[in-house]
Amino acid sequence: RKESSAASDVYKRQGYYGVAGSQTCTKCPVGAYCPGATVGSQDQAIKHTCPDHSTTPTESSTDISDCKCNIGYYSEDGDNCLVCTADWYCTGDETRRQCPQNASSPAGASAPEHCVCDPEYEGENGATCNECQDNYYCPGGTTRTACTANSVALARSSSASDCRCIPGYKGSQAHGC
Repeated sequence: RKESSAASDVYKRQGYYGVAGSQTCTKCPVGAYCPGATVGSQDQAIKHTCPDHSTTPTESSTDISDCKCNIGYYSEDGDNCLVCTADWYCTGDETRRQCPQNASSPAGASAPEHCVCDPEYEGENGATCNECQDNYYCPGGTTRTACTANSVALARSSSASDCRCIPGYKGSQAHGC
């Protein structure tokens, strides 16, 4: 069917929505897609909201495939966006990435910096986690603390209580040996 006016052609354009006869069309907003009017749609161009936890990167999107998962979410099937699972991070590009070895992150993590070294390890967030060295303890994250004078700890110690006085000394990490 051929349209008789330029105004009604606008309603059929992809990336816009509106109802024929209203003489108004609206650019499809971020978070929605507008495929344009289809045969049998009574000349309406409908706005469709993206599925839960997804959005479009720009205005005037035309297809559901333009809907991408929000940061902190990923998709296994290309349709449904799931919250990023613990020990992974999701930047919003449909995939999830695992934290470095010996690091963890909370559910919904959206950047490598959310991966924090586990206890017994230390390093910058999102980077390699190194084993805590002898005579130090590492509670996790970026922290590495030396045992007090005259005390020692084995590698991969995670708390001050792991520091023990050397023979001939008495005391504790909190009060010194």
